This record gives sequence, C-alpha cells and structure tokens, in this order.
Amino acid sequence: MLRQTIKTSCVLALLLSFLPVFASAAERHKNFKLGQKAIVGGQELQAGSYVVKYDDANQNSQVKFVLDGKTVATVPAQLQNEANKTGASYTFDNSDGQNRISRVYVSANQELVFTGDAQASTGK
Repeated sequence: MLRQTIKTSCVLALLLSFLPVFASAAERHKNFKLGQKAIVGGQELQAGSYVVKYDDANQNSQVKFVLDGKTVATVPAQLQNEANKTGASYTFDNSDGQNRISRVYVSANQELVFTGDAQASTGK
C-alpha cells in the first residue's frame, strides 16, 4: 500500500512539473488588414484580412499568416519589445521596389520582426 502511494505521488509530481511549460506556451494572434499585395519572407500575400498567429513565450517564433481560415505562409520572426509609436499595424521595407512586410505590431509595446524565408502552406 505504501509502495503504491509513493509510486502515485511520484507520477503526479512528474506530471505537475510540466504544468508551467504548458501554461507558458501561449499562442497569440493579431488581426490586421493588408490593403495591397505584399511579400513576407519571400512569400507573396494577397490583399485581405489576415490573422497572424505566434507564440509569445518564445522570442524566436514561427509566425503563421492565416487568410480565410487557411495558413498561407509560415515565417520565422523575433518577438521584440518595442513601442509602436506610429499606430500602424505593420511596416513595409520597399527599398528594393517591392512591398516587403518587415514587422507586424502585435501590441502597443511588442512587434514581430521577420528574420527569414517563408514556408508556403496549403492547408490549415
């Protein structure tokens, strides 16, 4: 009986040790409207209403661009603490003549800065 109680307590303690990991890994999202075609991480996005999904517990995150319920691109980004002084939802870098989304502001004090090439997606 004592052996069973100790075994159960150990298993319970092990399971509870993972609770902070699961609680801190929170996927967040930001809605924004893209008024014209743009490129993010090499992937062209059409104009439309997007949801950007990201993990706020990880500074280096894979950001999903979702249009009409489908993930159309997944792009690596860094979540940075930076005040949004412009009130914009996103910013372009068009130094090469193309509208490239360089960052998306996800709150008044945080932004996602895109750091690499996108992975095109065809599904959910």
